[in-house]
Amino acid sequence: MALVKTEDLVAQVQGFGALPVVKQLGLMVALAATIALGVAVVLWSQTPNYSLLYANLSAQDLAGVATSLDDAGIPYKVEHGSGSILVPSSKVHDLRLRLAAQGLPQSNEVGFELMEKESGFGTSRFLERARYQRALEGELAKSINSLSSVESARVHLAIPKKSVFLRERAKPSASVLVRLRPGGTLNETQVAGIVHLLAASVPGLEPEAVTVVDQRGRLLSDTQTQRELALNASQFEYNRRLEEEYTKRILEILSPIVGAAGVRAQVTADLDFTVMEETREIYKPDQAAVRSERIKEQQTTDGEPEGVPGALSNQPPRRGSLNTTEVGRKNLNKLSKEVVRNYEVDRAISHSKYAPGRIKRLSIAVVLDYRKQLDEKGNVQQSPLEQAELERITELVKKAVGFDAARNDSINVINIPFQNDSPAEGEDEGIPLWQQSWIWDLARPLAGALFVLLLSLGVLRPMLKNLAETGRIIESETNAQRLPQGAGAAAVAGLPVPEEQPGAGAEAARAAATATAAAAGGGAAEPSAAAQQVQEGAAANLSGVDIAVARSLVQQDPKRVAQVVKTWVAADE
Repeated sequence: MALVKTEDLVAQVQGFGALPVVKQLGLMVALAATIALGVAVVLWSQTPNYSLLYANLSAQDLAGVATSLDDAGIPYKVEHGSGSILVPSSKVHDLRLRLAAQGLPQSNEVGFELMEKESGFGTSRFLERARYQRALEGELAKSINSLSSVESARVHLAIPKKSVFLRERAKPSASVLVRLRPGGTLNETQVAGIVHLLAASVPGLEPEAVTVVDQRGRLLSDTQTQRELALNASQFEYNRRLEEEYTKRILEILSPIVGAAGVRAQVTADLDFTVMEETREIYKPDQAAVRSERIKEQQTTDGEPEGVPGALSNQPPRRGSLNTTEVGRKNLNKLSKEVVRNYEVDRAISHSKYAPGRIKRLSIAVVLDYRKQLDEKGNVQQSPLEQAELERITELVKKAVGFDAARNDSINVINIPFQNDSPAEGEDEGIPLWQQSWIWDLARPLAGALFVLLLSLGVLRPMLKNLAETGRIIESETNAQRLPQGAGAAAVAGLPVPEEQPGAGAEAARAAATATAAAAGGGAAEPSAAAQQVQEGAAANLSGVDIAVARSLVQQDPKRVAQVVKTWVAADE
């Protein structure tokens, strides 16, 4: 169906010209806006879907990437406010590989690339040391920028100068300024990771000497808090892994019995992370042992001296043997014994250090599904497990987790029916259809074509049709005014009229035209005698009418001609 017919073009132009100036201007503005909107929708439907290539680029990097894309003839969009560049979605990965091969975009943070530059002959040691420190700061900033929540980072190192004349050397320190992405945050674990990253990269730098601040000036690093939180996080992770290991054991041992979908298990472990050291010294008095023994015996034989004490009596006799009778001595024997014995009491010394993470108590919960069987009709029937089976399963669970009643461990195994509408475990639903990229690529041109079609049929076509109707009415009125007055009834009807009848006055012609128009419009008034005479005269002289004009009028308004013919037939009856 054509939007504009060729034969209606003249009528549309006449209808537009007959409108007031204000309506003409409004119609022109509405028509121009409609056409502009249609063209915009068509262009939008043909535009490819753009995706982000790079974000937060500097002016230098943005210019380099844009130049490379211009050379390759690839369309792109630039958002100067955010420093982002957009390219067609289908070419994002290829362009990233191509730009990476060209070394684009170049990072603003420089690292050890500074060391590759040739130093001049007059470069001092201070300048070389400053260049090395700047390179180290850049490398650390690059590492911190790799975090997903960090948009950019700056690292400042305060490394004191080494000197052999100082007994107490100052320790190095560091400060980090991070700019977070919109909506991004750094939790305590990530901040602790940044602190330890710097401490491990700079010799002599301790975690306590690292300060981390965000773009709002908030202090993110607190050494004491970080240690406590890091310890709590590691304890929680250890507890979670232990519980998962016990749960895995239960599922592995029960899955072959009741099926993977027929068992659910949870294990809660109460762990003791207290570090304890114990030293014991135990004495056993009943078990004595000789540690050392010393025995000393002394025996002497000696005569008792007689006579006058002095040097003469203590000298041996001269010229001859000693005569005991003459000397008058008396022999004496002496015996002495000394024993020293040391005993050691038996004792035991034990030193015990208990590692943190001891299990204080285990709580085990296991839920089993009903047994499913098919009856004679093929329907699934559910039946509970027997008590003996539950007891055997309970014993298996106890053996799998190392159940210890002395620790007050608890276990609960119940058997209830599962809901059938629960999704199967491990079922991959996949990516929804409406989220796939090819759907949007196909929907864009279809939506544009549908909008243009609705715009054409719903706005443009009725507008042009109204103009054509207005033009036809104006043309009919013009033809009626040009014809003789005696043929007014035929002109109003839209038919060709004969020559002016003699003796027919203007008043009779107008009355006949009014009566004929009323009859054509379905009016109930009876036509007057003059109108009937005019109609009869028009019908009698119809053979003299120009056939070409009649055909043209019939083609322009067939409905009105048909109504007039019906009126004539009714009048003849």
